[in-house]
Amino acid sequence: MSELSKYTLTKDQIDNLAAQAKKHRDARLIDTMYYLASRVGETVTLTRRQLIPDHRPPRVEFPDRQNSTEGIIPLTNELLFSDLQRLAKQGQTIYCFESRQSGHISTRQAQRIIEQLGYQADIDHQAPSKSNLTPHLLRHSRARHLKD
Repeated sequence: MSELSKYTLTKDQIDNLAAQAKKHRDARLIDTMYYLASRVGETVTLTRRQLIPDHRPPRVEFPDRQNSTEGIIPLTNELLFSDLQRLAKQGQTIYCFESRQSGHISTRQAQRIIEQLGYQADIDHQAPSKSNLTPHLLRHSRARHLKD
């Protein structure tokens, strides 16, 4: 195992993480952060207006908060894209990842979901302990998988 791969999850581990979710929303949260390699703040505030279906593959638009430019990311997993559209349409707000208390789930809530699912999935991984399973690890894993 290379030094860098110690800080990533395998695709099987990510699938197992999503499979542990009791709520459909939480499973899609894991998949969205992985497939889009998005930051947790970008993911929890994802709205239906950011979903662009009239391209092949469909795309998701993220504002780049560091230099105020728009980033458009193709989402090759069309099933995930249609799930995101459904989540955004079925709720009371424009957000894909709604919360009962406010419009969308918080970044801390997303972190807790991932940490809890990591415990349930019993991920056997040496570098991040289960308590250090973070949203950024999903982003880093996707980048690493695309590179390899």
